[in-house]
Amino acid sequence: MDAECTRLVNLLGKGSKHILKRNELSAWLGISDRRLRKMIEQCQLEGVPIINMSNGYYKAESIEELRQYIRRERKRSEVIENKCKVLLYTEWFDENNF
Repeated sequence: MDAECTRLVNLLGKGSKHILKRNELSAWLGISDRRLRKMIEQCQLEGVPIINMSNGYYKAESIEELRQYIRRERKRSEVIENKCKVLLYTEWFDENNF
């Protein structure tokens, strides 16, 4: 894990009682919101259990909390996939309109 991710992980507490909003985290780290979102994703891809629930971030305190987050993320990905399919295959789509 690089130094930026380590700083982020050290700022986050375990459990929802330690929730931090993105604007707070980006201010404390001195980075943009976009950079923070990339860092969070990078840390997650390295196995750090950072979750986003109730408009903020924290480290999962239990496996059940992590499972709940994963279920929500999977549902979100299904909704996005379905939306893309509908947009691509809708009857009224006409390339001449774009």
